[in-house]
Amino acid sequence: MLAGLAGGVVVVMGGLASGERAFEVFAHFDTPQRMSAFVGAALYLGVSGLFGILFGIARGAWSRLPAPTWLVGLGYGIVLLGFDLLVVARGAEATLSAIPSWSLAASHLVFGAMLGWLIGRVEL
Repeated sequence: MLAGLAGGVVVVMGGLASGERAFEVFAHFDTPQRMSAFVGAALYLGVSGLFGILFGIARGAWSRLPAPTWLVGLGYGIVLLGFDLLVVARGAEATLSAIPSWSLAASHLVFGAMLGWLIGRVEL
């Protein structure tokens, strides 16, 4: 959840930089009919938790890589960004396109790197 919170902070910073209020940013993660910031934030954290669990499950496969875990996590964040841009943003009813693309990209990178770093600390 810490990695998700860190990514969320980056998304909020991007929203603030583009003139939105902090609570409005998470409303983009909800459906356009409702646009609830609370529901959007809950969905954001739930999805980040799910992807964190998947990263942890896959750690057996990447633990043999000769790279620090934060770097593997960064790669995972890039994969998630690609998935988000190619699948989720195109097919979802959420208004994710209103979030600045640099903010969305940075949040995925921060999420992945922090996730890898946190899991690497646990493995020590």
